[in-house]
Amino acid sequence: MNPLLEKYPVDQLYDTMTKAFRKEIFLQVIAKLIQEKHPFSVYFLDFDNFKEVNDTKGHLIGDRALTDIATTVRENIPEEGMLFRFGGDEFSLIVPDAIAYQKVWEIARNYSEAVRKKHYDYLSDVFPGGRATLTSGIARYPLDADNQGDLLSLVDRVLYRGKEKGKNCFIIYRKDIHNDIAVHQEKGKDFLLTLLNGIYQDFSGKDIVEDLTSASERIGKDFAIARISLQTDKASHLLYQDPKMVSAPYSPYPKEDFSFSKEEPYGVFYQSVGEKEHKPYSSDMTKNGVHTSLLFRVKGKEGEGFYRIDSRRDRVFIEDELFLFQTIADLYTLKETQN
Repeated sequence: MNPLLEKYPVDQLYDTMTKAFRKEIFLQVIAKLIQEKHPFSVYFLDFDNFKEVNDTKGHLIGDRALTDIATTVRENIPEEGMLFRFGGDEFSLIVPDAIAYQKVWEIARNYSEAVRKKHYDYLSDVFPGGRATLTSGIARYPLDADNQGDLLSLVDRVLYRGKEKGKNCFIIYRKDIHNDIAVHQEKGKDFLLTLLNGIYQDFSGKDIVEDLTSASERIGKDFAIARISLQTDKASHLLYQDPKMVSAPYSPYPKEDFSFSKEEPYGVFYQSVGEKEHKPYSSDMTKNGVHTSLLFRVKGKEGEGFYRIDSRRDRVFIEDELFLFQTIADLYTLKETQN
Protein backbone atom coordinates (compact mmCIF):
# COMPACT_ATOMS: atom_id res chain seq x y z
CA MET A 1 0.00 0.00 0.00
CA ASN A 2 1.17 3.51 -0.79
CA PRO A 3 2.61 5.12 2.40
CA LEU A 4 0.25 8.07 1.89
CA LEU A 5 -2.67 5.77 2.75
CA GLU A 6 -1.21 3.89 5.72
CA LYS A 7 -2.61 6.27 8.34
CA TYR A 8 -6.24 5.49 7.39
CA PRO A 9 -8.18 2.66 9.08
CA VAL A 10 -9.02 -0.07 6.57
CA ASP A 11 -12.76 0.45 7.00
CA GLN A 12 -12.35 4.07 5.89
CA LEU A 13 -10.17 3.39 2.86
CA TYR A 14 -12.27 1.56 0.32
CA ASP A 15 -15.43 2.05 -1.68
CA THR A 16 -17.39 -1.02 -0.62
CA MET A 17 -18.50 -1.95 -4.14
CA THR A 18 -15.51 -1.38 -6.42
CA LYS A 19 -12.73 -1.70 -3.79
CA ALA A 20 -11.19 1.49 -5.17
CA PHE A 21 -10.20 4.05 -2.55
CA ARG A 22 -12.81 6.54 -1.41
CA LYS A 23 -13.21 10.02 -2.89
CA GLU A 24 -12.80 11.80 0.44
CA ILE A 25 -9.30 10.36 0.74
CA PHE A 26 -8.49 11.45 -2.83
CA LEU A 27 -8.82 15.13 -1.89
CA GLN A 28 -6.75 14.62 1.28
CA VAL A 29 -3.96 12.85 -0.63
CA ILE A 30 -3.78 15.64 -3.19
CA ALA A 31 -3.66 18.26 -0.43
CA LYS A 32 -0.86 16.33 1.31
CA LEU A 33 1.20 15.97 -1.88
CA ILE A 34 0.85 19.68 -2.68
CA GLN A 35 1.70 20.63 0.90
CA GLU A 36 4.91 18.62 0.58
CA LYS A 37 5.51 19.97 -2.96
CA HIS A 38 5.67 16.38 -4.20
CA PRO A 39 5.17 16.08 -8.01
CA PHE A 40 2.33 13.85 -9.26
CA SER A 41 -0.09 13.31 -12.10
CA VAL A 42 -3.85 13.15 -11.62
CA TYR A 43 -6.34 11.43 -13.95
CA PHE A 44 -10.13 11.55 -14.23
CA LEU A 45 -11.53 8.37 -15.83
CA ASP A 46 -15.07 8.29 -17.17
CA PHE A 47 -16.82 5.05 -18.22
CA ASP A 48 -18.17 5.86 -21.70
CA ASN A 49 -21.92 5.49 -22.21
CA PHE A 50 -22.42 3.91 -18.80
CA LYS A 51 -26.00 5.18 -18.70
CA GLU A 52 -26.81 2.72 -21.50
CA VAL A 53 -25.73 -0.15 -19.23
CA ASN A 54 -27.99 0.96 -16.39
CA ASP A 55 -30.90 1.72 -18.72
CA THR A 56 -30.59 -1.55 -20.65
CA LYS A 57 -29.37 -4.04 -18.07
CA GLY A 58 -30.31 -2.50 -14.74
CA HIS A 59 -28.27 -1.21 -11.81
CA LEU A 60 -27.04 -4.60 -10.62
CA ILE A 61 -25.28 -5.22 -13.94
CA GLY A 62 -24.14 -1.61 -13.91
CA ASP A 63 -22.53 -2.12 -10.51
CA ARG A 64 -20.85 -5.31 -11.76
CA ALA A 65 -19.44 -3.47 -14.77
CA LEU A 66 -18.05 -0.66 -12.60
CA THR A 67 -16.42 -3.19 -10.29
CA ASP A 68 -14.88 -5.15 -13.16
CA ILE A 69 -13.55 -2.04 -14.87
CA ALA A 70 -12.08 -0.74 -11.61
CA THR A 71 -10.32 -4.09 -11.18
CA THR A 72 -8.94 -3.97 -14.73
CA VAL A 73 -7.63 -0.43 -14.28
CA ARG A 74 -6.10 -1.22 -10.89
CA GLU A 75 -4.25 -4.21 -12.36
CA ASN A 76 -2.73 -2.04 -15.11
CA ILE A 77 -1.37 1.00 -13.28
CA PRO A 78 2.00 1.46 -11.52
CA GLU A 79 2.34 -0.03 -8.05
CA GLU A 80 2.50 3.43 -6.50
CA GLY A 81 -0.68 4.52 -8.32
CA MET A 82 -3.86 5.01 -6.30
CA LEU A 83 -7.30 4.49 -7.89
CA PHE A 84 -10.30 6.23 -6.29
CA ARG A 85 -14.05 5.95 -6.84
CA PHE A 86 -15.07 9.52 -7.54
CA GLY A 87 -18.80 8.95 -7.76
CA GLY A 88 -21.19 7.35 -10.26
CA ASP A 89 -19.27 6.02 -13.28
CA GLU A 90 -16.22 8.16 -12.58
CA PHE A 91 -12.86 7.24 -11.12
CA SER A 92 -9.73 9.22 -10.36
CA LEU A 93 -6.11 8.16 -10.27
CA ILE A 94 -3.05 9.70 -8.60
CA VAL A 95 0.46 8.60 -9.53
CA PRO A 96 3.22 10.25 -7.45
CA ASP A 97 6.40 11.30 -9.30
CA ALA A 98 4.91 10.58 -12.74
CA ILE A 99 5.04 13.95 -14.48
CA ALA A 100 7.17 13.29 -17.59
CA TYR A 101 4.83 13.43 -20.59
CA GLN A 102 5.93 10.07 -21.97
CA LYS A 103 5.49 8.36 -18.61
CA VAL A 104 2.00 9.81 -18.13
CA TRP A 105 1.07 8.84 -21.70
CA GLU A 106 2.17 5.23 -21.11
CA ILE A 107 0.17 4.96 -17.89
CA ALA A 108 -3.01 6.21 -19.57
CA ARG A 109 -2.45 4.02 -22.63
CA ASN A 110 -1.91 0.90 -20.51
CA TYR A 111 -5.10 1.08 -18.48
CA SER A 112 -7.17 2.37 -21.43
CA GLU A 113 -6.08 -0.48 -23.69
CA ALA A 114 -6.54 -3.05 -20.93
CA VAL A 115 -10.18 -2.02 -20.51
CA ARG A 116 -10.77 -1.74 -24.25
CA LYS A 117 -9.35 -5.20 -25.00
CA LYS A 118 -11.18 -7.03 -22.22
CA HIS A 119 -14.37 -8.87 -23.18
CA TYR A 120 -17.27 -8.34 -20.79
CA ASP A 121 -19.68 -10.97 -22.05
CA TYR A 122 -22.62 -9.67 -20.01
CA LEU A 123 -22.33 -6.34 -21.91
CA SER A 124 -22.36 -7.86 -25.41
CA ASP A 125 -25.88 -6.64 -26.12
CA VAL A 126 -24.94 -3.10 -25.01
CA PHE A 127 -21.46 -2.60 -26.51
CA PRO A 128 -20.08 -4.23 -29.68
CA GLY A 129 -18.12 -7.31 -28.67
CA GLY A 130 -18.84 -6.58 -25.01
CA ARG A 131 -15.97 -4.11 -24.98
CA ALA A 132 -16.16 -1.03 -22.77
CA THR A 133 -14.11 2.13 -23.19
CA LEU A 134 -12.87 4.99 -21.04
CA THR A 135 -12.30 8.69 -21.61
CA SER A 136 -9.63 10.29 -19.43
CA GLY A 137 -8.41 13.80 -18.66
CA ILE A 138 -4.96 14.26 -17.13
CA ALA A 139 -2.89 17.09 -15.63
CA ARG A 140 0.35 17.30 -13.64
CA TYR A 141 1.49 19.07 -10.51
CA PRO A 142 3.33 21.42 -10.48
CA LEU A 143 3.86 21.62 -14.27
CA ASP A 144 0.28 22.57 -15.10
CA ALA A 145 -1.02 24.11 -11.87
CA ASP A 146 0.35 24.78 -8.40
CA ASN A 147 -2.86 24.41 -6.37
CA GLN A 148 -5.61 21.85 -5.98
CA GLY A 149 -8.49 23.88 -7.39
CA ASP A 150 -6.75 24.89 -10.61
CA LEU A 151 -5.28 21.42 -11.11
CA LEU A 152 -8.61 19.61 -10.83
CA SER A 153 -10.28 22.21 -13.00
CA LEU A 154 -7.75 21.51 -15.76
CA VAL A 155 -8.26 17.74 -15.46
CA ASP A 156 -12.02 18.24 -15.67
CA ARG A 157 -11.72 20.42 -18.76
CA VAL A 158 -9.46 18.11 -20.75
CA LEU A 159 -11.75 15.22 -19.85
CA TYR A 160 -14.64 17.01 -21.51
CA ARG A 161 -12.44 17.91 -24.46
CA GLY A 162 -11.97 14.14 -24.86
CA LYS A 163 -15.72 13.59 -24.75
CA GLU A 164 -16.24 16.30 -27.36
CA LYS A 165 -13.75 14.47 -29.61
CA GLY A 166 -15.90 11.33 -29.47
CA LYS A 167 -14.83 9.57 -26.24
CA ASN A 168 -12.62 6.43 -26.05
CA CYS A 169 -9.45 8.50 -25.65
CA PHE A 170 -7.23 10.23 -23.11
CA ILE A 171 -5.98 13.80 -23.18
CA ILE A 172 -3.00 15.11 -21.23
CA TYR A 173 -3.18 18.83 -20.58
CA ARG A 174 -0.52 20.84 -22.39
CA LYS A 175 -0.46 24.60 -22.14
CA ASP A 176 0.77 25.04 -25.71
CA ILE A 177 -2.15 23.00 -27.08
CA HIS A 178 -4.98 23.55 -24.62
CA ASN A 179 -4.54 27.22 -23.79
CA ASP A 180 -8.19 27.85 -24.72
CA ILE A 181 -9.33 25.45 -22.00
CA ALA A 182 -7.85 27.50 -19.18
CA VAL A 183 -7.87 30.93 -20.77
CA HIS A 184 -9.12 32.62 -17.59
CA GLN A 185 -6.13 31.25 -15.68
CA GLU A 186 -3.61 32.24 -18.32
CA LYS A 187 -4.85 35.81 -18.74
CA GLY A 188 -5.23 36.23 -15.00
CA LYS A 189 -6.57 39.56 -13.73
CA ASP A 190 -7.05 41.03 -17.21
CA PHE A 191 -9.40 38.23 -18.16
CA LEU A 192 -11.28 38.45 -14.86
CA LEU A 193 -11.74 42.18 -15.37
CA THR A 194 -13.05 41.54 -18.87
CA LEU A 195 -15.53 39.03 -17.50
CA LEU A 196 -16.61 41.38 -14.73
CA ASN A 197 -17.16 44.23 -17.20
CA GLY A 198 -19.23 41.92 -19.36
CA ILE A 199 -21.30 40.80 -16.37
CA TYR A 200 -22.00 44.41 -15.33
CA GLN A 201 -23.10 45.17 -18.89
CA ASP A 202 -25.37 42.12 -18.83
CA PHE A 203 -27.25 43.66 -15.91
CA SER A 204 -28.05 46.88 -17.77
CA GLY A 205 -31.23 45.55 -19.38
CA LYS A 206 -34.86 45.94 -18.33
CA ASP A 207 -35.65 42.26 -17.69
CA ILE A 208 -33.79 40.85 -14.68
CA VAL A 209 -34.16 37.21 -15.78
CA GLU A 210 -32.79 38.03 -19.23
CA ASP A 211 -29.89 39.89 -17.57
CA LEU A 212 -29.20 36.93 -15.32
CA THR A 213 -29.38 34.53 -18.26
CA SER A 214 -26.83 36.55 -20.25
CA ALA A 215 -24.41 36.67 -17.33
CA SER A 216 -24.88 32.96 -16.62
CA GLU A 217 -24.24 31.98 -20.24
CA ARG A 218 -21.08 34.09 -20.25
CA ILE A 219 -19.64 32.49 -17.12
CA GLY A 220 -20.99 28.98 -17.73
CA LYS A 221 -19.12 28.57 -21.01
CA ASP A 222 -15.84 29.94 -19.68
CA PHE A 223 -15.83 27.81 -16.53
CA ALA A 224 -17.23 24.54 -17.95
CA ILE A 225 -20.41 24.51 -15.86
CA ALA A 226 -23.09 21.90 -16.57
CA ARG A 227 -26.16 23.93 -15.55
CA ILE A 228 -27.08 27.26 -13.94
CA SER A 229 -30.50 28.18 -12.60
CA LEU A 230 -32.39 30.58 -10.34
CA GLN A 231 -34.82 29.30 -7.73
CA THR A 232 -37.04 31.57 -5.66
CA ASP A 233 -40.17 31.21 -3.55
CA LYS A 234 -42.39 31.92 -6.55
CA ALA A 235 -40.53 30.70 -9.62
CA SER A 236 -37.71 28.69 -11.09
CA HIS A 237 -35.65 29.64 -14.17
CA LEU A 238 -33.19 27.48 -16.11
CA LEU A 239 -30.57 30.02 -17.19
CA TYR A 240 -27.84 27.95 -18.84
CA GLN A 241 -27.23 24.29 -19.65
CA ASP A 242 -24.50 22.43 -21.53
CA PRO A 243 -26.14 19.29 -22.99
CA LYS A 244 -22.72 17.65 -23.39
CA MET A 245 -22.29 17.66 -19.62
CA VAL A 246 -25.75 16.85 -18.33
CA SER A 247 -28.63 15.08 -20.06
CA ALA A 248 -31.05 14.56 -17.15
CA PRO A 249 -34.02 16.96 -17.12
CA TYR A 250 -33.80 20.00 -14.86
CA SER A 251 -36.01 20.23 -11.79
CA PRO A 252 -36.02 22.71 -8.88
CA TYR A 253 -34.56 21.71 -5.52
CA PRO A 254 -36.78 21.65 -2.40
CA LYS A 255 -35.36 24.51 -0.32
CA GLU A 256 -35.76 22.55 2.90
CA ASP A 257 -33.42 19.83 1.62
CA PHE A 258 -30.59 22.29 0.89
CA SER A 259 -30.16 24.30 4.06
CA PHE A 260 -26.88 25.91 5.09
CA SER A 261 -25.80 28.40 7.72
CA LYS A 262 -27.26 31.90 7.39
CA GLU A 263 -23.79 33.26 8.13
CA GLU A 264 -22.47 31.60 4.96
CA PRO A 265 -23.06 33.35 1.60
CA TYR A 266 -23.10 30.05 -0.24
CA GLY A 267 -23.33 26.30 0.34
CA VAL A 268 -21.64 23.42 -1.52
CA PHE A 269 -23.44 20.07 -1.75
CA TYR A 270 -22.00 16.76 -2.97
CA GLN A 271 -24.34 13.96 -4.03
CA SER A 272 -21.91 11.29 -2.84
CA VAL A 273 -21.68 12.84 0.63
CA GLY A 274 -25.46 13.13 0.85
CA GLU A 275 -25.86 9.51 -0.19
CA LYS A 276 -23.38 8.36 2.44
CA GLU A 277 -24.99 10.44 5.19
CA HIS A 278 -28.57 9.66 4.03
CA LYS A 279 -29.37 13.32 3.37
CA PRO A 280 -32.56 14.04 1.40
CA TYR A 281 -30.73 16.29 -1.07
CA SER A 282 -28.87 13.27 -2.46
CA SER A 283 -31.93 11.99 -4.33
CA ASP A 284 -32.71 15.51 -5.61
CA MET A 285 -29.23 15.75 -7.12
CA THR A 286 -29.40 12.23 -8.57
CA LYS A 287 -32.69 13.12 -10.26
CA ASN A 288 -30.99 16.14 -11.83
CA GLY A 289 -27.96 14.12 -12.96
CA VAL A 290 -25.41 16.23 -11.07
CA HIS A 291 -22.76 15.49 -8.44
CA THR A 292 -22.00 18.98 -7.10
CA SER A 293 -24.30 21.95 -6.53
CA LEU A 294 -23.13 25.39 -5.44
CA LEU A 295 -25.91 27.60 -4.04
CA PHE A 296 -25.72 31.38 -3.47
CA ARG A 297 -28.42 33.19 -1.48
CA VAL A 298 -30.50 35.73 -3.43
CA LYS A 299 -33.51 37.94 -2.68
CA GLY A 300 -35.89 39.69 -5.06
CA LYS A 301 -39.45 40.37 -6.16
CA GLU A 302 -40.08 36.62 -6.51
CA GLY A 303 -39.01 36.04 -2.92
CA GLU A 304 -35.89 34.52 -1.41
CA GLY A 305 -34.01 31.68 -2.97
CA PHE A 306 -30.68 30.76 -4.49
CA TYR A 307 -28.58 31.08 -7.59
CA ARG A 308 -27.62 27.49 -8.38
CA ILE A 309 -24.49 26.19 -10.12
CA ASP A 310 -24.46 22.47 -11.04
CA SER A 311 -21.52 20.26 -11.98
CA ARG A 312 -21.81 16.77 -13.41
CA ARG A 313 -18.88 15.56 -11.28
CA ASP A 314 -17.53 16.17 -7.81
CA ARG A 315 -15.86 19.53 -8.24
CA VAL A 316 -13.70 21.82 -6.14
CA PHE A 317 -14.48 25.41 -7.19
CA ILE A 318 -11.56 27.80 -7.34
CA GLU A 319 -11.50 31.28 -5.79
CA ASP A 320 -12.02 33.13 -9.11
CA GLU A 321 -15.11 31.07 -9.89
CA LEU A 322 -16.63 31.65 -6.45
CA PHE A 323 -15.98 35.39 -6.74
CA LEU A 324 -17.67 35.69 -10.13
CA PHE A 325 -20.70 33.60 -9.17
CA GLN A 326 -21.09 35.58 -5.96
CA THR A 327 -20.92 38.82 -7.98
CA ILE A 328 -23.75 37.67 -10.25
CA ALA A 329 -25.90 36.63 -7.27
CA ASP A 330 -25.24 39.98 -5.55
CA LEU A 331 -26.06 41.97 -8.71
CA TYR A 332 -29.37 40.14 -9.03
CA THR A 333 -30.30 40.91 -5.42
CA LEU A 334 -29.15 44.52 -5.70
CA LYS A 335 -31.13 45.21 -8.88
CA GLU A 336 -34.24 43.44 -7.58
CA THR A 337 -34.29 45.25 -4.25
CA GLN A 338 -33.52 48.69 -5.71
CA ASN A 339 -36.26 48.66 -8.37
